Amino acid sequence: MLVILILYILCFETRHEIKFNSLKIFSSLIFRLFYLMADFSEKSIQSLDSARYLVKQHFYSSTVNRAYYACFQYIMYVLIKKLNRDEKMFHIEAKNSPNGTHTWACKVIGIDLAKKSYNDYKWFQKEIVELREKRVLADYHSAVITPEEGNVSITKAESIINVLKGNFK
Repeated sequence: MLVILILYILCFETRHEIKFNSLKIFSSLIFRLFYLMADFSEKSIQSLDSARYLVKQHFYSSTVNRAYYACFQYIMYVLIKKLNRDEKMFHIEAKNSPNGTHTWACKVIGIDLAKKSYNDYKWFQKEIVELREKRVLADYHSAVITPEEGNVSITKAESIINVLKGNFK
């Protein structure tokens, strides 16, 4: 986004004319490129920011979804960047596990978390499962998610991410 702003300013300061549609298309491409290049830490931040926005817009099911994915993306960040797991190998292992990628990621990170703090490990296992179950309910069932549940999911996601940050510096 900074690149777009700089180009926009340069175009006006140098009095070059660029059609608005061309600038709009260019800025969209830059944004997509940035988003595609974003690591899991950045995606986690974006998901948590999205959850905070969505709860204010009264989209509580989507809030729960984004809060959960903020945690999952941060877990992936820790696994790949902090614990130096090979991403391709992780996905191969997850594909071969009986419970899927999300459960596999929680299991793998749980092993390292338990070595650092057994209490944090036990807390993490409880909280991430509760948040995942709420996300499944919000995404795949006709249940109504309340404002309180939306806010709790954000608080829970922030707490989970903070525990991981504290243990994997």
